[in-house]
Amino acid sequence: MAKWRQIAWVLAANLLQLQAGKPVSVWSEQPYDEWVVAQCMDAVECRTKYGKVGAELTFSLLSGTPASLQIKKFWSNRFCQFLARRVGFTRADKELPFHRLTELVGLRLVFLIDKTRSLELPYFDKVDITGNLLSYNRKLLRSRMRIKFVCPKKFRHPCYLCPIGYDKCGCAVHPRTYVKKLCTHCGNDAWTDPVVMAAVVCVECARKERFKRG
Repeated sequence: MAKWRQIAWVLAANLLQLQAGKPVSVWSEQPYDEWVVAQCMDAVECRTKYGKVGAELTFSLLSGTPASLQIKKFWSNRFCQFLARRVGFTRADKELPFHRLTELVGLRLVFLIDKTRSLELPYFDKVDITGNLLSYNRKLLRSRMRIKFVCPKKFRHPCYLCPIGYDKCGCAVHPRTYVKKLCTHCGNDAWTDPVVMAAVVCVECARKERFKRG
């Protein structure tokens, strides 16, 4: 089923090529340099072994020949701060300030996939934004800031501090909704990501550990 879903995604993302009579297939190599739309699906804040603070981001490629694939990229805190204004955030004293790297989740950008460096997976190091994607991002960011939008749960805390994942809310900044469990590290009944339930380590302790590893 997953394979057919991927094929359907690739065909839908390359409809113009099909209409032009060009063959389309699931990605195996990059035929040329290509701008593609990507959406940030996850941002795991961490420190690298070299001491750089930032996040490992997971992007889903939505268009072009590599459509349906996911790729990961580490972006430093400094780079994310620089990029934030370009992708929809405003200055700290305006209506859409940037607080946490996880707020990049859900936003859309365009990447230039480099043919010569895309060996096992698509590779990019150039990032940009289009007018349509900027409008899409700002609509999401305004919802997160409760600008002409009411939280479905009537929560008052910021979305970047919310335990609800985008499996249940379109404004969320992480994939899965957290559950309360007794953390084996801090001993508190705290929010835990279901994917680390076996270890039963709360979100905050897991975050501290990732920064400690550097």
